Amino acid sequence: MENQDKTNEEFGTDEIFIQDLRSEYRNGFELKSSLDTKASSIITASIISSSLLVSITTLFLTSIKSPNTILLPILGLIIGVALSIVTILLSMEAYRIRSYMHSVVSSRFFDETGKLVDCNLAEFRDSNKKEFYTSRIEDYLYALNHNEKENKRKAKIIVVSQVLFIISISFLLGAILLLLGLLLNGNASLKL
Repeated sequence: MENQDKTNEEFGTDEIFIQDLRSEYRNGFELKSSLDTKASSIITASIISSSLLVSITTLFLTSIKSPNTILLPILGLIIGVALSIVTILLSMEAYRIRSYMHSVVSSRFFDETGKLVDCNLAEFRDSNKKEFYTSRIEDYLYALNHNEKENKRKAKIIVVSQVLFIISISFLLGAILLLLGLLLNGNASLKL
């Protein structure tokens, strides 16, 4: 009887461990979803800021009285739009990272041609409780490790794109301030 209790206690620990792994696994996919949302938001914001930068620079070019002051707005436009494009491309790259693993690695049940391997399925179905728990724990650990690496890779790309986005926004603000300065100095005039 004591041996039976010990076995049940051992499996109880495995069940708790699998529940913890399952919870961590779900958290990893929630983080992935959050990172995808952030990447999508950066793409949208970069497109909007790039459009505003082009619009404001166009307003600059049509309102400047002196041709000597045209170089700075054009240079700001080129740098700002280039940064926005790089930001968009990086965010799209982060969004495209999709090589996440699932807790049951289905590839173990199929051969290279995609046909179901009956002996692997039978082996899995005929396994005892200990082998089953061991297999599930290994699957979760492998998937967690892989997905964590993918989330870190995605997060690094998003951090870089956020920094570039902030820099491109500074060019947008610089263009607005430059236009205001030229308007106040009389070097530009708005034709409404």
